[in-house]
Amino acid sequence: MGADDTRRDRTDLGLGLWADNVARYYPLSALRDVDGFILDALDSRPVLIVLDRSTGVPAAYFVEASSAHSHADHLHLDNGLTFADGIFHYASGDPVIPDRPMQLFSRWYGCSFTFPDCEIYEPKKAPAV
Repeated sequence: MGADDTRRDRTDLGLGLWADNVARYYPLSALRDVDGFILDALDSRPVLIVLDRSTGVPAAYFVEASSAHSHADHLHLDNGLTFADGIFHYASGDPVIPDRPMQLFSRWYGCSFTFPDCEIYEPKKAPAV
């Protein structure tokens, strides 16, 4: 199968995402360190990674948004959508069926063997003041 990728502990849990030009691993610990969501870009498309608080399983969705904030048990995106209980809604309350990237909830060794040299998500650091 090849050599172990030692950049992470082999039993680390995370979400692997891939598209035409990139594969990236999002450690579960990174989602736990924030409000349970990460807004990032995958292959130049905005992507939202959300940690389901009831199951502890992350999921990813392509979104046309540049910012999001949590409020109680839901997320508000700057494009007017709200995300709660695994469902996106328009402001009218109507549900939205989002586009989703290819994804796999896996241990690090599974992701790194499937996508050798894949990127590992690193939180963006705030600029020094």
